[in-house]
Amino acid sequence: MTPCYDPQTWECNFEANGYRLPTEAEWEYACRAGTTTRYYFGDRPEELKAHAWFEGNAQSKPHPVGHFAPNPWGLYDMTGNVQEWCNDFYGAKYYRTSPEENPRGPQEGEKRVLRGGAWSSQAENCAAWARKLRRARFHRRLPDHGLRRLRCARQTRPHRRRAYQQVRDQRREAMGYIRTTEPPRNPSANGVTKGTELLTRSLSFTLSWKCSGPIWPRSHPLP
Repeated sequence: MTPCYDPQTWECNFEANGYRLPTEAEWEYACRAGTTTRYYFGDRPEELKAHAWFEGNAQSKPHPVGHFAPNPWGLYDMTGNVQEWCNDFYGAKYYRTSPEENPRGPQEGEKRVLRGGAWSSQAENCAAWARKLRRARFHRRLPDHGLRRLRCARQTRPHRRRAYQQVRDQRREAMGYIRTTEPPRNPSANGVTKGTELLTRSLSFTLSWKCSGPIWPRSHPLP
């Protein structure tokens, strides 16, 4: 496995086959899971209490992953609980001139993008399109910040990709989703390439500094 990041500059090599943070576009693509509504479950903020930890129900603290049902692609806690770092530098006007497919954010900047909302967020800040920004000072403990790492399926070995897809399909069937052999064809997240499928290990990799040890329940295996 080739690391994606240069340990001296933290520049990301997107052609490497190691783990990395998702781009902002990849994150929204995975969060929406083929939907076009404000949240992956619909447009009504009053329904958020049944789907995510946020200001209205979290009691001012993060919670173990998997309490609520996942989105249609089997990803847990894409909304709320902890907001997630993206690889992109923040650019307020970046998407006015960005590439139509697979935008990767500005080349430089002072702050990074966070997505998804957190246990401390209001409902409107947990929408799939909501963005936040912050200086990436990883030495500080931020109880409502986390991350999710990924590898692109096209960069994994074929036998591992097939094994992952088999487990994913079994998980989807167990949760009542329709099994399909076709990849998504209608991405809605800032022009992510059609048919791209992320090897995202659910919220196994969404971390919170307030929690000690693994924060995902063993009763919720990877999708």
